Amino acid sequence: MSEEADIRYWLALSRLKAHKQRAALTGALLDAGPKALFGAEGAASLPPLPPSLDAALKNFDDWSWVDSELRLMEEAGVRLITLLDTDYPSQLKEIPDPPFYLYARGLLSLGAYGESLAVVGTR
Repeated sequence: MSEEADIRYWLALSRLKAHKQRAALTGALLDAGPKALFGAEGAASLPPLPPSLDAALKNFDDWSWVDSELRLMEEAGVRLITLLDTDYPSQLKEIPDPPFYLYARGLLSLGAYGESLAVVGTR
C-alpha cells in the first residue's frame, strides 16, 4: 500500500477537472508519482504536462474533501490500492484507462487463484 502521506495526493487526483488529459496524467503518475504532480516532491522529474492539466494541479483546492474521505476510509477500515502498488491487479493495468486507485477492505490476494473478479460501477 502507498504511504499514508501519498494517499492524500491519490485521492486529490480523483477530484481534478482534467479528464481529457487522463493519459498524460497516468503517464506522469507512473514516471514520478502523485506528490510530484502536485509539486510536493520531485516535480523537477515530471515530463511536460498539457497546460490545462498543469493548471488543474496547481489550482487544486479541494483538500477538505480529501480530509473527509480519509476520515471515512479510516472509520470503515478501507484502504487504497494505487496504480503503483504491487497489490493492484495486473490485468487492470492493461486496460486503456485504468482507475488510479481502488478502495479495498479485507484481504486482496485473488492472484493466487488464477481467476478474476470484476466489480462494475461508477468511478
